[in-house]
Amino acid sequence: MEQTTDTEVGPPGDGASDAPSTGERLARLYGRLRSGGRARHVYALAYDSEKLATGGNAGLQEELRRSPACCRLLDRVWGVASSESADELYRRVIRYFDGDDSILILRLTPEYCAWLPVNAEARTWLRRHM
Repeated sequence: MEQTTDTEVGPPGDGASDAPSTGERLARLYGRLRSGGRARHVYALAYDSEKLATGGNAGLQEELRRSPACCRLLDRVWGVASSESADELYRRVIRYFDGDDSILILRLTPEYCAWLPVNAEARTWLRRHM
């Protein structure tokens, strides 16, 4: 699959590969300037936790929803838009995990590939925040 900039890759004709319009790019820039010129970061927060996988993640979800924007991208992967660093985000959510859980926080860039055929909310969220 070929990587693209500011687009989502999908099958031909599904509309997912349409690049953002100039207006959308300007809106992103305006949002960054409004926030004092400091661009927000977009993170993928992934975890491997039996406790959270079996319904114990209400506290984590509530904490992530305190971010300027968040969206469940996959079963155990959340997208989080925030001005905080990855370390600050980690320190904010680590209390919801046990010692044997795994957590991974990656900063996303406008160059990404995604195949999310059944998760329109995640596709829309990525387009809006990337």
